[in-house]
Amino acid sequence: VLLVLVPLSAFPPDAWALRGRSTDDQGKPIAGAEVYVLGRPGEAITDAEGRFEWQPDPTPPFEILVVTPGGNYMKPTLIEAFEKASRG
Repeated sequence: VLLVLVPLSAFPPDAWALRGRSTDDQGKPIAGAEVYVLGRPGEAITDAEGRFEWQPDPTPPFEILVVTPGGNYMKPTLIEAFEKASRG
């Protein structure tokens, strides 16, 4: 499972969100997966394109756990820092 995470810090703090996308090893989106930030309540469900959103965004470091629609638990992914998005 590949997770692509983008923190949205261009908005007021109360509107900050973490957006991400979950894909399989072939790059296909994983629709309907449950995404958990370990240690925080709740989950996000991926859409048809594998996208999900957390509000407010968690502060690194944290781990994300993805559970596929078939009930398979993926290995938790450690997020140590956010990469800066390029503008252009």
